[in-house]
Amino acid sequence: MISVLFAVASAALWCLPVCAQMVTLDDSTRACPGCDLRRARLFAADLAGADLRGADLYWANLKRADLRGARLDSAVLRGALMYEVRLDSALLVGADLRGVVAVGGTMAVADLRGTRLDSADLRRLHAPRVHGVGSSLRGALLQGADLAGAVLAQAVLVGADLRGARLDSASLVAARLDSASLVGASLAGADLRRADLKRARLDGARLQGASLVGAVLVDAHLRKADLQGADLDRAVLRLVDLGHAALRGARLPTADLRKAHLDSADLRDVQLTGSKLWRASLQGTLLVGADLSKTRLERADLRRADLRRADLQAANLQGAWLRHARLDSADLRQAVLGGADLRGAFFKGADLRGAVLGDADLRQAVLTGAVWTDGRVCGGGSVGSCK
Repeated sequence: MISVLFAVASAALWCLPVCAQMVTLDDSTRACPGCDLRRARLFAADLAGADLRGADLYWANLKRADLRGARLDSAVLRGALMYEVRLDSALLVGADLRGVVAVGGTMAVADLRGTRLDSADLRRLHAPRVHGVGSSLRGALLQGADLAGAVLAQAVLVGADLRGARLDSASLVAARLDSASLVGASLAGADLRRADLKRARLDGARLQGASLVGAVLVDAHLRKADLQGADLDRAVLRLVDLGHAALRGARLPTADLRKAHLDSADLRDVQLTGSKLWRASLQGTLLVGADLSKTRLERADLRRADLRRADLQAANLQGAWLRHARLDSADLRQAVLGGADLRGAFFKGADLRGAVLGDADLRQAVLTGAVWTDGRVCGGGSVGSCK
């Protein structure tokens, strides 16, 4: 069997002095496990299906190389040049690809379990359904990458740049994405349960139907993000910025939203039962039909908020600001409104039976048609008090 040089076209394999021997591949097996290929010139090389397990390809030139289905488990590719490389279905379990440049490359269905890709340049990477459980992509550049359906559970993506990336239906369970940038990224239907997204930037991101159960988003930025129908049960969202975000129909029961910013957000039909919203800012927020029963809203800012038909049974609104808020037909039975600022608020058709209103400021509040705390229906002209 004639052996062929690891080469491009008719060019021979070129190595630095550290690679004195000429490395060859057998035509039938294409096997070269453990080979020393440091700084090798493999531009546009046909290495499909090659066995390069444990090979040292440090700083190798693999631009446009075809490595589809190749075995690169535990291989060292640190700093390799891999522009437009083809690694579809390749096996890279435990490989070292730190600092590689693979702009425009493809890794569809590749196995990257435990692979190190820290500081790698993977912009515009096409890697749908890639398998990267436990992989490390700390500080990696992934702008515009296609990672739809990727399995990245427990992956480390701290400080990674994923702006405009596609991660629809991806699994990111317990992944570390703290301080990552996902501005404008698409994560529709993604599984982000227990993911760490502290200080992450998700402004304008699309997260429709995503699961963020138990996720940590402390001090994260999600301005104008689309979270319609998302599940954020037990999510930690302290200090989060959700200004102008779309959360219609989302689930946030028992979520921690203390000091969160939700100004002008769309929270229609949202489930917030038992959630914590102490000192949260919800100025001008749409909460029509929202379930806020047993919610902690002490000293929350709800000025000009639209709470029509909202369920606020047994909610704690002690000291909250509700000036000019719309509470028409809202259910406020057993709610605590002591010391709340209700000036100019609208309560037409609201049910206030059993509500606690001690020291609440009701000046200019419109109470006509409301059911008062003692069960009386407030008559016409009930402004500031129930007549």
